[in-house]
Amino acid sequence: MDITTIIIGIIIILCAALPIILTNYFRKRREKLALQGIQNLAEKSGEELENYEIGMVFSIGMDKSHRNLYFLHLGESALQVQLSKIKNSTTINKSHDIKTAEGNHSVIDLIGIQINMKDEAQTPAILEFFNAEKDSISVDNESHIAEQWSRLINKQVGNSASKR
Repeated sequence: MDITTIIIGIIIILCAALPIILTNYFRKRREKLALQGIQNLAEKSGEELENYEIGMVFSIGMDKSHRNLYFLHLGESALQVQLSKIKNSTTINKSHDIKTAEGNHSVIDLIGIQINMKDEAQTPAILEFFNAEKDSISVDNESHIAEQWSRLINKQVGNSASKR
């Protein structure tokens, strides 16, 4: 083999591998920033997260010893709620159907958790794990994560609420 063939082969391999390497790098970087964001939110209250989950556009965590729930939607809002003030939580999974030449397809609009407070004068908090109007990414496993965290919240507040 001559040197030109080797160089062209290396360039082709780099062109194929570079997108994968960059995607993994930016995903890990985003996860690190999301984790730091939610940990900073907990540390402001002098707490440490015992359980957390990092999604594509959100972070959620809980400090069971101080009984607080933390939620951070990247680039938008942060929320801290004392578990003692929560009545229950329900999962939200809104979608609509569209008709195409191939048939009917369901399109997900919103995945999240609704936090209902014991004080009924308070508006329920909505933790958005995915919102099609705001998030430019596709749905991964946000629905499963929302169900898992809703069950965990209900377990911590001593209720078992039904899904929406």
